[in-house]
Amino acid sequence: MQLHLITYRSEDGLELDGAYYTASESARASDPLVVLIHGAWMNFYTGPQRHLPEFLVPAGFDCLAINTRDHDLGGIHPPTGRCFGMLRSRFREIIPDLTGALEWGRDRGYERFILVCHSYSAPRGAFFLARQQEKGIEAIAMLSPAAGLRSVSRYWMDDWESFEKRVRQLVETGRGEEVVVERPGGRFPIIASAQTALDIWVENPLEDSSFMEGLTTPLLITIGEKETAQEQARRNFERIASVWKGPVTAAIIPDSGHYYDENPEGLATILLPWILEGAPRSGSDMPPDGFSFKPGNLKYKRSPK
Repeated sequence: MQLHLITYRSEDGLELDGAYYTASESARASDPLVVLIHGAWMNFYTGPQRHLPEFLVPAGFDCLAINTRDHDLGGIHPPTGRCFGMLRSRFREIIPDLTGALEWGRDRGYERFILVCHSYSAPRGAFFLARQQEKGIEAIAMLSPAAGLRSVSRYWMDDWESFEKRVRQLVETGRGEEVVVERPGGRFPIIASAQTALDIWVENPLEDSSFMEGLTTPLLITIGEKETAQEQARRNFERIASVWKGPVTAAIIPDSGHYYDENPEGLATILLPWILEGAPRSGSDMPPDGFSFKPGNLKYKRSPK
C-alpha cells in the first residue's frame, strides 16, 4: 500500500492536508473513492481514518483521509494567516471543505465516492448531503455519530446555563472572537471562540435531526460496544437510524470504544462487505445480508471479535 501526503483546497480557498492511499505507486483503483473524515479535535491520522485504509486498499478501494478546517484545536494557514481548528470553526464549514476534497478526487478521475465519517463529522456528512445534493456520493457510513453538546452537557459542563449565557452575551456585544475556556472538574476542557461555542454547541443542528429526514443515500451506522452503556450515545445512534429514509445497516463493534482502536479489524469486517455488497448500488431497497432497519425495532448486526 502506498501513502501519499496531499494538500487540497477548500471551496473558499483554504489549503488543507490529507493522506491518499493506493495499492501501488502507479496504480489507481476504479471508483468509488472512500473519503474518510475525522471527528472533533482529531485529524486524518487518528482513529478510524488511520486504521481503515489498511483493510480497504487491499480489497480494491483507494482511500482519501482528509483534514477539515476544524482539525485539532487550532492552527494557522501560512499563506493567509487565517486561524482555524476547533478553536474557531463553524458547523456549516463542512460544505466548502468537503466540496474541495471531492473536487480533488474528480481531478484525478474519480466520479463515485463513499463517505466514512467519524463522530462529529458523521452528522456533518449528512448535513452536506442534505444541503448540497452532491452527485456521485453513493453511500455514507456514520461511525459513532456525535450528539449535540447540550444533550450531553452533564459530561462536559459544571454549569451549562452560565456557559450558554456567557457565550451569547459575548457574541451579541460584538466579542464573538473572544476565547472562552471552560474547565469542568476532571473533564476535558473546552477552549473556543464565543462564536464557535455558540455555533457548534449551543445552536448546533445536531440537536435537531430534521435535516436528515428524507435522505435516501444508503447508510451504515456503527457504535462501539463499550459506548452502548452510554444512554445518550445509544439514543443518538437509534434516533439517526429512525429518521433516515434510505436503507440502513446498523452494527455494534465488539470490544470497541468511540475510536475503535481496540478492534479496527472488527469495524472493517462490517464496513468492507457493506461497500462491496450493498452501498454502491444506489436505490437498492435491501442492505447486505438481508439486514434492514425498522423504526421502533432497531436490530443490530455484530462484527466478529
